[in-house]
Amino acid sequence: MKDGETNKPSLAQQTLNNSFYSVVAYIWPILFSIVITPIVVLRLGVVQYGLFVFITTVSGLLGLVAGGVTSSTIRHITHYRAQGDSAKVRTLSRTTHFMFLAIGFIGAASIVGGFALTSHSSFSSYSFTHRQLLTFFSLAALNFFIQTSLNLYQLVPVTLQRFDVSSLLSMLNLTLLSIGNLVLVLLGFGIESLLVWQIVLGLGISLAFKTISEGLLPESRYALGFDKAEFLQCVKFGSMSTLNDLARTSLISLDRLLIPFFVGVSQLTYYSLPGNVASRIPGTADTLSGIIFPTATSLHSGGHMERLRILYVRSSRLIMNVSFAIAVTIILNASYILRYWLNASFSQNSTYVLIILSVTNLILSLLSPLASFFMGMNKLKFNTALSFFMAALNIVALAVLLPRFGITGAAYAYLLSVLPIFYAIYVIEHDYLDLKGRARYYAMLVLKHASVSAIMLAATVYVIHPLVTNLFTLAVLGPLAVVAYILVYWVLGFFEKEDVNDLKIFVGRFAKKLGSFAKAKA
Repeated sequence: MKDGETNKPSLAQQTLNNSFYSVVAYIWPILFSIVITPIVVLRLGVVQYGLFVFITTVSGLLGLVAGGVTSSTIRHITHYRAQGDSAKVRTLSRTTHFMFLAIGFIGAASIVGGFALTSHSSFSSYSFTHRQLLTFFSLAALNFFIQTSLNLYQLVPVTLQRFDVSSLLSMLNLTLLSIGNLVLVLLGFGIESLLVWQIVLGLGISLAFKTISEGLLPESRYALGFDKAEFLQCVKFGSMSTLNDLARTSLISLDRLLIPFFVGVSQLTYYSLPGNVASRIPGTADTLSGIIFPTATSLHSGGHMERLRILYVRSSRLIMNVSFAIAVTIILNASYILRYWLNASFSQNSTYVLIILSVTNLILSLLSPLASFFMGMNKLKFNTALSFFMAALNIVALAVLLPRFGITGAAYAYLLSVLPIFYAIYVIEHDYLDLKGRARYYAMLVLKHASVSAIMLAATVYVIHPLVTNLFTLAVLGPLAVVAYILVYWVLGFFEKEDVNDLKIFVGRFAKKLGSFAKAKA
């Protein structure tokens, strides 16, 4: 062993270090959204907020075009750096800059073109003028161009596994965005001002990423170039990833695009806000899985299949346990969340939607580690086929259920479309990782969580609900209920020994890093 390797962190330790920054960056914006989101929604009104959600959804879908370039860039920069080939890193970076710039132009033009959709009667029936709608979409297009053309710099810290950099800048961005939105709506401004603030802040954060990333990886300095081999390599790997991302995000966002045309813009607000709450379940999984792709790529490239199996088993188990805790807590407190976070109207119109979407997002959270491993092992065809099948299933279900049952029908359509994820779990565990005894493992896992859920149901009805009287008590008792779920799971002896050890290490390091951060601020 080399001297420099004696203190090299283990795979679990490195994963936990990266998890710290990812978890902090994930929790931070939630703290702001608890207070700020209801004020923004109620100040704008359900109609204006619904249109704002529609515009951002259109922009988000077009951003998927860059997703393939993103995953390809992360993969190949990691590979070239492992080989010590800085020249190829530089060539790839210049080609990537060119591709992102082109995608930015095309996407921005497409968003402006999306303005034509607002000629539909669902939009014209509200008090939006032709000029207002054109302005809204044009501002969204400009923001898309800025963010996409400088996108490489947001990938560099992730590629180098510098999650401290990416997490802190993301936290800063979301903090300033939330505070800015709050100030603007309190001053009486509307959608146009919110979109302008997105542009100004987005440009500032992108330039900050540029400065830091060029220091971390000098080869990434902005210069346009075009290398045919690198371009074709990105297209070959990235096209499958793009198709996969397009199908997956279409699965997540298609309902938000269609709801305004079938049941009106205001109903999109009643659907999207419960969806935002439920999305915290797979959001947690995505946060934890975000560090898996580079690690899985490294292990698979090095032929370390046994370590890859261990990473999968332990990471997927952690993600499932945390996802169950969050999902059960949301389901048991659905009406209270909507009533005290928003108002009685949302509790009346959206509680059942929130319950259905929580179950859906619990299942969807299982896809995050799967997608990371499929990409890391370069098994994109199955992943893409699965995503397209689920998206197609969602389209059919929406066509049948949305017109008849409204936003509740849309929620059921989403639930039906994610059921094939269970087959994907079987494929990766049986065909790719050759894991044994998984059927019994999952049967026991479901039994364990059913037992804990029954205990938490009683605790929620007789302890938590009588204590929840306002947003503050909800904000305190909600997270405590998630912690209580995990503690009950631990007290009953359901955690694996290695998971307990990893959790102790993580909590210790989390506390230590928080202490160091506090001292630095002092």
